Amino acid sequence: MSEETSSNNSVGSSLSNKGVDVTAILSKTSDHSIKTRNGAIRNSTDLNSWLTKHDKSNELFRYHVDFHAMMEHIFHSEASMDSLELMEKCHKARLRTVGEAITVSSYDHRIPLLLNSIDMKSSPLMETDTNASCFDAIQSPDEFDGFKQSFRQSLFEFGKNHQRMVDTCYAQGSDLHRIASESLTESISFAEGLMQYMGKTYKVYSAPNGLEENHAWHLTTALARRLIEFVGEPRLYVTSGIMVGDLADINRRITMASFRSLDKMKKVKSLNFENVPCVHVELSRFFFKIVSPEAIETLQATAEELKEDLAEMNQMSNSREAAELLHQQIQMKNQIDALVGGVATMKRYITEGSFNAEMPTVKGSKLRSQFLCIYRWQIATTRRNGRSSSFDTQDIDLRGMD
Repeated sequence: MSEETSSNNSVGSSLSNKGVDVTAILSKTSDHSIKTRNGAIRNSTDLNSWLTKHDKSNELFRYHVDFHAMMEHIFHSEASMDSLELMEKCHKARLRTVGEAITVSSYDHRIPLLLNSIDMKSSPLMETDTNASCFDAIQSPDEFDGFKQSFRQSLFEFGKNHQRMVDTCYAQGSDLHRIASESLTESISFAEGLMQYMGKTYKVYSAPNGLEENHAWHLTTALARRLIEFVGEPRLYVTSGIMVGDLADINRRITMASFRSLDKMKKVKSLNFENVPCVHVELSRFFFKIVSPEAIETLQATAEELKEDLAEMNQMSNSREAAELLHQQIQMKNQIDALVGGVATMKRYITEGSFNAEMPTVKGSKLRSQFLCIYRWQIATTRRNGRSSSFDTQDIDLRGMD
């Protein structure tokens, strides 16, 4: 994997340097409130009243983007699309522009088509094959390097063109201009952060003493996919309630869903992507896919055996050799106890909540180190003993434990 470029080269920074107003408008006191000059919008009723007064043309949903809408626009700009067919569909749906149609169509896909053309809730490969990528548009780390460079250029071009449209439509300094500009900057920032997170995650898990390459890439894409699903939750089933042809209803529903999706994007970024609860749950699920139950049972049995050994060693003479051996065994017991505790934590994540549950944040590095420690042990014992999962202290390296 190539090393990540500096954030100073980001598209968001480039737009900011061009004078784009990216003033934060989301309230710090409410997850679903938007600050305007005349107060805060906290729910759909407030938004409906505010849009009725300030957006009489019902066109904010055309310019207010989130990650999914932005990705849909980029996909359509790069794909060979029949413009006349799109315009015909716009006319039938009583939409005014192709851009509006693309924004609405983005609600059909939980995972953007730019990443995954398999349009379903969860790819079968994701659930069963831990060697496969969860994005069929990026099958390998080598493909990701090329995709990332091309995607950054697409982000820059979309950001520049979309901001020009916002500047043309709304007076600079107005609430509508600030809201639309903020949504663009946040969406670009999230997309760039996601690419950086994927690169960092693969680098960590494919490092020496990490996962095998195919497992590392599957896990990287699985975690990224869960984050995309998480920020897209407010968008689910929005279009099923839209009154066809009613632009005011379309504007209100899509704008509110987009606001809430942006809230989740801000939350993911504030937790540095890796500390979002859904990441911990997905990591735990992956762990139980590739680590055999026999290995975990053996690990737990070994912890019990060590307790018995320590009890016997305490009865030994106080010789120097005995003291050193006792110290080593105590260290091994403590480390294995930590691993057993990590297994229990992972099971709790899976059994007590779904992938989007608001569970207490745990340091991702600690969970990762426990996970890799057991994984490496299983690989080592399998290679040493065939299919045997018997424990040997030579087979496990605990130096990476937190």
